[in-house]
Amino acid sequence: MKLSTRARYGLKALIDLGLHCETEAVSIQSIAGRQNISDSYLEQLMAKLKKAGLVESTRGAGGGYRLGRPAEEISVGDVLRVLEGSLEAAQCSGMEDESTCENHDICVTKYVWKRINDSITQAVDTMMLDQLIEESRKKQKEKSLEKDLALLYSGLRLQPKNIYELMNETGFKYEELTGMLLKLQLMGLVEQPSENYYSKA
Repeated sequence: MKLSTRARYGLKALIDLGLHCETEAVSIQSIAGRQNISDSYLEQLMAKLKKAGLVESTRGAGGGYRLGRPAEEISVGDVLRVLEGSLEAAQCSGMEDESTCENHDICVTKYVWKRINDSITQAVDTMMLDQLIEESRKKQKEKSLEKDLALLYSGLRLQPKNIYELMNETGFKYEELTGMLLKLQLMGLVEQPSENYYSKA
C-alpha cells in the first residue's frame, strides 16, 4: 500500500490546524502557506474532511477551519480512510467469504494478507491526532531553541562587555538572555560571567 499526496498533505494539514485552532479559526491560506500546499488542493482535502466531520468551518470575518471533534478522538486511521478509502494492503475474497474463492480449502495466503491488514489497522487506529500535534509542538520548540542559541552564539563571538550590549546584538530581552546563559553554563558550554557582566557599568 502506498499513500497518495491526499493522505500525506491531509494529515499534515490537520496537524497544523490542531496546532493553531485553539483560540481562533484557521484560514486555508495560512495552513497552505506553512505546509507548502496549494490553496485549491487543500480546499479539496478540507471539503472531504468536513463532510466526514473531522473539521468544521465558519464563514465571514474571522472565519476559517477548526477541528470537528477533540484531537484525542481523531485517529490517523480516521483521516486516511476519508482521504484514501480502504487501507487494506491486499484484498482477498477468501478472507470475507470462503465460498467466493476456488482454492479456499488449500490456499493459506489469506492468513498472510489478513495479518498484514490487521497490522496496518492496529497501527493507524492507535495513533491519535493529539499525539502528533504534541510531537510537532516539541519539534517546533526545539527548532526555535536552535535558532535562538545560534543567534546567542553569534552575539557572544562579538565579546560584548555586558549583557546589555548582548541584548543590543541579539534582540533578546534581559530575562531571556539570563535564562539562556544559565542553561549554557549548566551544560558547560560557556563560563560563568562576572557579576559586572549583568550591570551597565
